Amino acid sequence: MLNEDLIFSKYDAGEMSRREVVVALLAIALPSTAQSQVTPPLIGPATQLNHATLFVQSVERSQEFYQKLFGMPILTRQGQGVNLRAGAGFVGLYPARDRGNPRIDHICLSVDGFDAKSALA
Repeated sequence: MLNEDLIFSKYDAGEMSRREVVVALLAIALPSTAQSQVTPPLIGPATQLNHATLFVQSVERSQEFYQKLFGMPILTRQGQGVNLRAGAGFVGLYPARDRGNPRIDHICLSVDGFDAKSALA
């Protein structure tokens, strides 16, 4: 089973395409129908993928790619970047600095009832 670290390692090593990473992350975010035997999470269960932010060589080409494949409408524009709606979440596309290496900058998961003070204790 893939976890986020393995997915990002494979992506960084060129073993996974951007498309394969998106599919793998969405599969992780989907709720499981099987009962889990895992210890309860420290922070709380992730309820959905809130957003993913990608640094890309061309915002325009990447926007066209995601809109053509998934029909993702523009949610907002921020500076030179764009946020595309993906269900209740979004994918942010921003230019890589100096047209550097495209990469996944971060992903953000939604957690119901999250309390930062309790999580840091």
